[in-house]
Amino acid sequence: MFRAAAEQPVGADSPVSGLYSKLRGRAAQAQDSLATMIFMKFFKRCFFLSVFLCLGGSVHAQSEVCRLATFWVEKNPFISSSRELVGEFPLAFEDRAITKSIHHEESGIDVSVGVELVQGLGRREAKMIRLALAFTGKPEDVFDETEAAEAKAIYDKNWHFLSVTKSIEREKRIYTFSFSCERSKAKKR
Repeated sequence: MFRAAAEQPVGADSPVSGLYSKLRGRAAQAQDSLATMIFMKFFKRCFFLSVFLCLGGSVHAQSEVCRLATFWVEKNPFISSSRELVGEFPLAFEDRAITKSIHHEESGIDVSVGVELVQGLGRREAKMIRLALAFTGKPEDVFDETEAAEAKAIYDKNWHFLSVTKSIEREKRIYTFSFSCERSKAKKR
């Protein structure tokens, strides 16, 4: 049987040439599908890499910062200043409150400011952020000052801004100091 097949001339119509052409066709299909599979893997990697690179530029970072600003007003004759930044610092909570004394050069006023995070009593109770501003006493005691201005708000992922304002008169001018803390979204570049 094998001899008969081997002795038969190999031509276009022989069973061997048909089998050979089928195998050759399947090998070509396998090569094409392998090439397609390799191309798709390469394309997927390039596509996902480009998506991550494009999205990486639009990721927003959240920064929290506290600022002390002031402006002054004179009554007679009426003149006023524009708002100026006296000082700022990053809002980075540790285990205790952040308190600082910031000196305003123009007026000679020392301003005590403080920000603290107050934990809720229960596990599910919200945290509170608390700001205080005073012109007397030590910065560490700013939350205990009777003359301090104070503000509170719920501190969670939706918190964005809290401010407290207090005025003081010096040398015919009324200085208004504003202490604020905010969470801002800054686009990473």
